[in-house]
Amino acid sequence: MGMGFRRALIVGDTHVPDRAGSIPRQIVEALNSMKPFDYVLITGDLISGDVLEELRGFGEKSYAVRGNMDSLELPDKEVIKIEGMKVGLMHGHQIRRRGDVDELTKAAVKLGVDVLVSGHTHEPAIMRGAVNLLNPGSLTGAWSGGGARSPPSFLVLEAGGASIEVSLFQLIGEVKLTRRERVLTGPGIHPSIDLYHGFDDE
Repeated sequence: MGMGFRRALIVGDTHVPDRAGSIPRQIVEALNSMKPFDYVLITGDLISGDVLEELRGFGEKSYAVRGNMDSLELPDKEVIKIEGMKVGLMHGHQIRRRGDVDELTKAAVKLGVDVLVSGHTHEPAIMRGAVNLLNPGSLTGAWSGGGARSPPSFLVLEAGGASIEVSLFQLIGEVKLTRRERVLTGPGIHPSIDLYHGFDDE
């Protein structure tokens, strides 16, 4: 790692204890092997304050927002600067149509960010474009409001220079790297360069 290189863990939607008993052991072991992160970005719907403290322990700095199921005293939105890039953080329940790309993009533009991190859908997503949209999915694999489930998942963002690299990890038998995307930032990047939405089962 060179100077100016930063790593951020992106997690959320644990729903402990209302929809999951705890963060899966394999996930905790994987995160312990990767820590410390420079930042931990938490998209909300944690429910338990103990889970919030556990997640904060994986990084040097942490930022968390409140989900629609949280009673924790957290902000609704955050804007964080990572290596000169502005990263927005929100749960996503503010978007009328759950996970709608156009509405999320408008929210990102309103915040003035290069990257918008949100949760709420429980489905991981990496969307590259003029505004880059990231969703870590559910760290516990908790069922979503529609009843659907995806494997437990999280994202790792690595920032340095004029680009960021985003890696998706999922618990499919064991914790696996299932997707990695280089996300360019700055002027001249055209929308809808690439889209990843969902999960791999390979």
